[in-house]
Amino acid sequence: MTTTRQVLAVANCAETVGRLEELLLSTRKATLEQVSHGVDALDRATRRHFELIMMEFPLLDLDMEDFLSELRGPESTSRESPVVVLTGSVDRRALEALGRERLSGVEIYTHSRGALRAITRRLHLSDRLRAELRVAMVGTTEDARGTQLAQTRNISVTGMLLGVDFLLPVGTIAPIAVELSSEEPPIRGGAEVVRHTDPVREKVTGMGVRFVGLLDEDRRRLSEFVAEGLRVQRL
Repeated sequence: MTTTRQVLAVANCAETVGRLEELLLSTRKATLEQVSHGVDALDRATRRHFELIMMEFPLLDLDMEDFLSELRGPESTSRESPVVVLTGSVDRRALEALGRERLSGVEIYTHSRGALRAITRRLHLSDRLRAELRVAMVGTTEDARGTQLAQTRNISVTGMLLGVDFLLPVGTIAPIAVELSSEEPPIRGGAEVVRHTDPVREKVTGMGVRFVGLLDEDRRRLSEFVAEGLRVQRL
């Protein structure tokens, strides 16, 4: 039985937290806890083990030196956990003054895309491609039954975020068809609803789903599509 890994976010930016939450929930490999203050984060991280800590800097109540000193302390249960820092600027001198020991396992980024990519790599998750693809999903809602149309906001080899006018219950597994292009048949399989979005925070009404039961050929096509899209997206 696989143990779900715990990730701690010390952050206030709704957009960043929403994207991180979607990244984790789509794979069911990790769950997210969010706090706003460094003191609260240390209270949790020094008593419980977190697989990874994402921190927006500056913190509301602590500087990085104090935070990392306590986090890396000998009694901390997360003392060896990787830390991904998202900050508006990097003070190289201040970082050098922290020393290698406290900076071990710390990655610092000035853009959320780089930070999310680092988290994806650290946790061995699937990177997400921003794409608007047409999706047909068979399901039953309070208002209708049958094929519903949706559009992807992002997609990976494991799942996708759908912008929709309808919501299926979390846990529903529905048949889907995803059009990767107009020149070839859609990929077909199932999608399990893992969460509903927060429209206020994420600026989209929709569902996060993970793929289930894809044929090997369709999984190969999806993997190639995402890989090529990510290559272009990173240029």
